[in-house]
Amino acid sequence: MPELEAIGWLNSAPLQRKSVAIDSKPVRFKVTLDGKAPADNCGSDSAPDGTGQVQQPRLYQLIRQKGQIQDRSFEIEFLDPGVQAFVFTFG
Repeated sequence: MPELEAIGWLNSAPLQRKSVAIDSKPVRFKVTLDGKAPADNCGSDSAPDGTGQVQQPRLYQLIRQKGQIQDRSFEIEFLDPGVQAFVFTFG
């Protein structure tokens, strides 16, 4: 399975970045917000430095934008092969 990279823009709504991924072994990822580690804006499934692992098929909260809502860009890089992303939700 090829590696997947997702890039997007956010505006006008609280951000909860999620993806569904499947495979039989953990897949490492790194997420950035405006080109930097998300820090306080990390989701429940990612660390403040943007790292995390996909370990089973489910929704993953990668970013949780806090504070005043503003336009943001995010990027997800999967560091290992074997992930499929199906769902991206915001709000």
